[in-house]
Order: sequence, then C-alpha cells, then structure tokens
Amino acid sequence: MRLGWFRPVHCKSLAAQEVRALLTARKLIQGKLHDIEMSIRGILRGFGLKVGPTTRCTYAGRIRELIAGHSTLEAIASSLLKVRDALVQEFAGFERTLRAIARQDDNALRLMTTPGVGVLVALTFVAAIDAPERFRSSRAVGPHFGLTPRKYQSGETDHSGRISKIGDGSVRTALYEAAHLHRASGSAHPGGLIGGDDKTGFRTGTTISPPEQGPFAGTVDRLGRYAISSTR
Repeated sequence: MRLGWFRPVHCKSLAAQEVRALLTARKLIQGKLHDIEMSIRGILRGFGLKVGPTTRCTYAGRIRELIAGHSTLEAIASSLLKVRDALVQEFAGFERTLRAIARQDDNALRLMTTPGVGVLVALTFVAAIDAPERFRSSRAVGPHFGLTPRKYQSGETDHSGRISKIGDGSVRTALYEAAHLHRASGSAHPGGLIGGDDKTGFRTGTTISPPEQGPFAGTVDRLGRYAISSTR
C-alpha cells in the first residue's frame, strides 16, 4: 500500500448497503408493474380495444370497462390485475420506507434543498458516497462516477470523447435526471432555491438515460460536486 502498488477499496457501511438494497427492490417492482400494465394494454389491443391515457387510480377501472362481456379477456385481465394490485401496494410500501429514511438522514435532507433533487436522487447519492471524507475534494466526484470525458492524446492530437461511464450507473442516471429538472427550473445555482418535494424523487415516468456528452454533462458534474460539498 505504501509503495503505491495497490489501491485501497472502500467497503460500504451496512446502512448504505441497506439503502441500496431498498432502492434496487423498489426499481425491480416498478419495472414489473410497468411490464404488467403494458402487457395488458398489448393483449387488449389485439382485440381492437384501446386503453388510452390513464392514471394509477383509473387504470383498473378502464380495463374492466373495456373487457366487460368478454369472458376470456375477463379471466386473463382479472388475474393480471390482482398481480398489479399486489405490486402497487408493495411499491407504495417501499416509497414510504424510503421517505422515512430520507427524513432521518441529515445529508439527504440537505441535498433535497437543491432544485430537482428529491428522495430517490438524494438517497442514491448518499448511499453511493457513504463516506465523504474518502474524497480529497469535490472535484474527484465526477471522475469517480464516470462523468468526465474520455481523453485521447497522441502527438498533436487531443480528442475529448463521451463521458467515461466508470463507476455506479445509477448515480449517473439520478444526477442526470436531477440536472434535467434543475435546468428546467431556471435556477442559476444548485443551492439557490429550497425545493426537493417527493414528486421529484418519485417520478414514475420514462427513465432518462445518462448523457454521452453535451451541456447536461457539465450540469450533472456540478450537481455532484455540490452534493459532496454539502455532505461534508
């Protein structure tokens, strides 16, 4: 170690591992819930029945309205809707658990004062960092999570490519979504407003993929550096 031949490896604390496990389980249930809803829509579409726009509360009623009088579809949909109802209940339970954890974590509460940062983003980042003191400065956060561009240098050639994508991909996704909402809010500084409501943290729409390069990459990196500074 003292000769520099080996690099120290950080072992996550039990609390950080538990939060990551909860986030992973929540994401799994969210994905299965989405799959079941889309599968029901696809089955009905084959019979010429279009579900159309719905909310989580109106979805089941709309399905039952469309399949009324069709015995085969009623048997299929009733079974799938029972599974969906169970997933919705478990999904809500994970959300309550994560909200309770965030309310008791000072670092997460500070992060949620940043526009665009809600419960999920804050807990994902705090669990990934775990021990802020292992970073010498906030500038080390970007490279740690693969937010800095690849560099190719040879002679007079100096090319900057896409971000390296090294490290935890869930943190990049969370920070990118936060940066997207932060830029949309029009705030000039990450800590300029007091925000961080649960709607931001628990959006259930389409997941935004991390950027290859472009203006969002810089905003994501700045949010990450600000976040590590606020957790010290």
